[in-house]
Amino acid sequence: MADTDFSKFVPGFDFLQGLMKNAGAAIPGFNQWVAPTLDPEELDKRISELRTVQFWLENNARMLTATIQALEVQRMTLSTLHAMNVPMADLKDVLKTPPVPPTSPAADAPQRDAKAHATPGTDAGAEPGMTPDAKAEAKSGDAAGPKPAGADPMQWWNALTQQFTQVASNAMKTAQTAASAATTAAASATAAKPAAKPAATPAAKSAAKAPRDPRPSPPPRPRRRRRRRHARPPPNARLPEPPASRGPFMPRFLQAHATHPDPHMALALAGAQLEGQRAGMTPTLGFLYLTHPYVPHAQALLDEVRERWPGCGWVGASALAVSASGVEYFDEPALVVMLCDLPSDQWRIFSGLRPLTPDCESRSLLLHADGGTPDLQELISELAQRCSSGYLFGGLVSGGDAAVQIADGVFEGGLSGLALGPDVRWISRVSQGCQPLGRERRVTACDGPLVTELDGQPALDALLEDLKLPAYTGESGSLRQAMPLFRRTLVGLGDEPGARREYGAEVRVRHLVGLDPGRRGIAVAEQMREGVLLSFCERHPDAARRDLVRICTEIRAEAEERGARMAGALYFSCTGRGGPHFGSPSAELQWVQHALGEVPLAGFFANGEIAHARLHGYTGVLTVFLDA
Repeated sequence: MADTDFSKFVPGFDFLQGLMKNAGAAIPGFNQWVAPTLDPEELDKRISELRTVQFWLENNARMLTATIQALEVQRMTLSTLHAMNVPMADLKDVLKTPPVPPTSPAADAPQRDAKAHATPGTDAGAEPGMTPDAKAEAKSGDAAGPKPAGADPMQWWNALTQQFTQVASNAMKTAQTAASAATTAAASATAAKPAAKPAATPAAKSAAKAPRDPRPSPPPRPRRRRRRRHARPPPNARLPEPPASRGPFMPRFLQAHATHPDPHMALALAGAQLEGQRAGMTPTLGFLYLTHPYVPHAQALLDEVRERWPGCGWVGASALAVSASGVEYFDEPALVVMLCDLPSDQWRIFSGLRPLTPDCESRSLLLHADGGTPDLQELISELAQRCSSGYLFGGLVSGGDAAVQIADGVFEGGLSGLALGPDVRWISRVSQGCQPLGRERRVTACDGPLVTELDGQPALDALLEDLKLPAYTGESGSLRQAMPLFRRTLVGLGDEPGARREYGAEVRVRHLVGLDPGRRGIAVAEQMREGVLLSFCERHPDAARRDLVRICTEIRAEAEERGARMAGALYFSCTGRGGPHFGSPSAELQWVQHALGEVPLAGFFANGEIAHARLHGYTGVLTVFLDA
């Protein structure tokens, strides 16, 4: 085969071929290196010379790698500064070096005197030892005037470092100023009323409580305890109304996020943001969500946040992507930290090593879970029975088999989370991301996950009808041609009948995992039972956006009706949603921020979302905490 033909199958082969042909001109002695010889000493000499060239090339490759890493650090630093609302216009001018100013007449006077006393035949403006060509070049340079401004990369990098240092120092100064002001105000109030005994407000009682000591870290993979099964509550059972709050308190939530190749630098960036917002607040509870590149450093990050904010309990998880107010981080190293000052008697962290006790009085649960946990749906139903409201919210960790959970320690597998007391007020909604393709049908015959009849009709025929495909006549070729369409089709399951144009929280979406042409059935990713309502659906960005705006509007309106302020939020969305599904990066979180307002928010993209007592898919679960 000719070389020209072979180059079509090997990308870049023509470039390599031309390099070899011109190697003699580009690299002196290259032909001698590759020429055959029978002298071992000559071969050793060539090997030594080529190893020297290889060493030079490898060092240049390392320099190139270091340059790429430095550029990535600059990009992530710029992203973090932009998230911290640092004006980029202030850094624009530092890219240029200042031009050399023209010399003034007063500065030219000594030079004219030097020329007057110069030896004949010499140039006063030339340095000793300069050749005639160098003198001419110097004269032409002086005649050209001042040199134009050029780029100075070190000055640019130093400016970025200085800008971040200034932001961090200002944050620390703000926190110190607020703390000293609070101390001065308290001393003035004590001096003004020495005989009066101030009433102990709930906030003062919370601040006076002893900080919680950090608990020792448990083993990396605790042994999961087998839980006793309970009967599942009816899916259409009406949830009880939340109990009335026993005492008002005004919780504060602070949120920060950062991205950086070094996880500890990312935490330092987030910590600077949080210190700038604290203003004397003493946090009692923290949420830490991080992407999968930070998983090997999860324990070190947990130790660092404990040291930064002592007395805090910590919950969180790792995921494929994390989210914050108006931004989401997909496929890049990032973390989100949120602090709050909920009273310590209104929450309790639980895990496999420290399960909930029977006397734990909880109104709801924040739940992080591993999708590979056996009998996961039964465990979720059991935990829902432990809550006075019967409501759970959270998500399944994502990002691979090494995903971890944080519950005052780092865990793999099982369940963990946060039990919230009766005085913690919240509003939670589920946003669906799918739209039905046809009417609902009732399952009239099934065998495990295989559904064989819907309303007495073969389930496969009902699927083809909703997809507007020809009826199945026994030819498998027609089904193979429609396989791409089947892969995009999902199944919506419910228990309450209704003519739905769009799904609500009562519908759980599952995958269509297979077809059985022999029994004319369909296989669903759930154990089916007769009487369940089933409809075929597909992911729909416009429907997802409308439903997302709807739940944000409902939460905002309900908070206003209660006369409460939205203090903070947690959002768990499906990994199948996010920016690509909504059209652009961070589009989903920007819609939430636009509809909900400026509310501190943290969360992650999950392999499954938990709401009520069910495990959902392709949804978003938004929970907003209110002040009392």
